[in-house]
Amino acid sequence: MVGSNAKDTRPKSRLAQGASALMCAFSLIALLPGACAAQAADEGGKDRAPVPAAGVEKADAKATGRNLEVLEARFEPIAKGKNIVRVSVQNLTAEKQVFAVHIQTRSSNGGWGTQFFEEVTPRETKECRFAFNIRGDVTEQTMVRLHFYNPASIDEFVSEEYFLERKYNGLELERRKSAAAAETVPAELTDTLIRRLKAIQNFLGKDEYEKVWSAFTRDYQQAEWWQNYGHFEETMRKSRPTSWWSKGGFLALEPQGAARRGDILTLTARSVDKTWTVDFARDGDEWKIDWIDGYAIPVAASGNWMERLLPKMEKRTTEHFDIYYFKGSTAERDIDAIAQEREKVFKEVFEFFATPPHGRARLILFEDKETKRAETGHQGAGWAFDNNMVEVYSDTEKVDPAHELTHVIAGGFGEPPAILNEGLGVYMEKGHEWHGVPVDLTTAGLVRDGRFVPLIELLKRTEIGARHDDGEVAYPESASFVKFVVDKYEREKFLELYRRLRNGDSDRVLMGNVKIIKEVLGKDVDALEEEWKKSLAAEKAK
Repeated sequence: MVGSNAKDTRPKSRLAQGASALMCAFSLIALLPGACAAQAADEGGKDRAPVPAAGVEKADAKATGRNLEVLEARFEPIAKGKNIVRVSVQNLTAEKQVFAVHIQTRSSNGGWGTQFFEEVTPRETKECRFAFNIRGDVTEQTMVRLHFYNPASIDEFVSEEYFLERKYNGLELERRKSAAAAETVPAELTDTLIRRLKAIQNFLGKDEYEKVWSAFTRDYQQAEWWQNYGHFEETMRKSRPTSWWSKGGFLALEPQGAARRGDILTLTARSVDKTWTVDFARDGDEWKIDWIDGYAIPVAASGNWMERLLPKMEKRTTEHFDIYYFKGSTAERDIDAIAQEREKVFKEVFEFFATPPHGRARLILFEDKETKRAETGHQGAGWAFDNNMVEVYSDTEKVDPAHELTHVIAGGFGEPPAILNEGLGVYMEKGHEWHGVPVDLTTAGLVRDGRFVPLIELLKRTEIGARHDDGEVAYPESASFVKFVVDKYEREKFLELYRRLRNGDSDRVLMGNVKIIKEVLGKDVDALEEEWKKSLAAEKAK
């Protein structure tokens, strides 16, 4: 990576600065059934008194146009691993309503998120219980976010259309105290748990995944597997799953002993060089697995993947790139064209920022997503961080050469909201297209179909890629907005916005961004949106 001398006053890209990592991930969030507390089969941890969530307020059903009111959200004290939130919701109508909650967490070991659905009968006040996962230790940086929805049906769920949001950090929610001292478990009960573990291992070894699934508590199904049996089975069929324990690791477990903490019995077991803990909770006449911990997560273990992998790969060096690829791969066949194209795009992106090209980038190419994910722990086809780009390259799938490179270079010019950051990445792709369709044409279709996301809502987004329909909506719409600003107000005005706007989800940041937009473009957000829509209609009419 090449730095600059003290006299050079040009804006510096992430290539020269070594700025913090910026990821561009494409992922899907599963749509899953929820669990009402009255219906839940297991109540693991129910003896811990739940505490009210900080800042929870009642939703104004009339103001939001919704038929449901969230009366309260109560968290049990939180910690790494499985956690519980209870939500009280009231149906204000004489008709059956669908209630949904999306729970998102972020911690030192990454993110977790999914949505759960409940049916609320006419005039009913329903108490619902949801299990969720915090993957890392709880610190002040830990985030838990709740989005509440009232879709017409599960099939008509739209991730942007929540009527209430509540967000908490690790300081706002009570933390779970250290577990009480473990009590000795009688030998007979220890033998019972060992036999139960061996029976589950036997099911797994025979690929009887439904029997294994039924040996999990509902809490464990929700918090670890999103209550998605298909995801569990798919994971077990992989030799090296990402973010979850492996079939091979579980089958290798050798029980060591058991202890009791409250209603939970913990079986300690060894697998290769790791000590696992398997928590069991009583469910009727059975002991079921309530949590598993202690195994090595491939995502966490992949932190040194470049140090391990790059020396084994082929390397092509150009003026601004170090390109790594596997021998015998599609990338090796096309390496001359790849090198030439990347240098061309490198200069084009810097030209957009009106800055001479400088610095170096590292490009690492994999043949397919599965190999990329297994080696790096990252999902999706493309990933950018610091001065690195990690991409899939094959005859069937390629990442546009401009997208991730734009993120790498643009990181030194500003940290704007996701609409500008991801929008610029797509805008720089060949022909201003997303999945082969011009972004303006796609966005005009969103307006026509009633799926257009208001500009003010996109300005609130701190990231794009995590919601299930971002690929259809937020990516192309954001790129269309970037194109509109560049075409209508010229590149210099867009670059001023890129440098001055800030990424953040607080009202203060949003209002500051709205003020800057009016200063730079001379229009408020509502007027700008109408002008943008008119330009889309005119473009479509051509």
